[in-house]
Amino acid sequence: MSFTGASTGTITAANSLSGAVLAAWKSITHAEVPCENRIKELQDFIAKQKTDITEFDETLVNKLIEKIAVFFGHFTVEFKSGLTIDIEA
Repeated sequence: MSFTGASTGTITAANSLSGAVLAAWKSITHAEVPCENRIKELQDFIAKQKTDITEFDETLVNKLIEKIAVFFGHFTVEFKSGLTIDIEA
């Protein structure tokens, strides 16, 4: 996923999304997603980050997210594990 040439509004939305995505991933339990090894790998990756995520991190997004569908009033994030979340705009 690349935001090369993206507008400032797109990058701002991506920054907001990365915070929401991180919060969602931190709340996931093994019972909610059957891919325990994948979840553990992703949680370890997030835990190894040296600082809080305060700006868009393309490496992190590429590691976690399969696709983002944008709709009027909300967007849906599909993680590589198969989990999806809806985020109101």
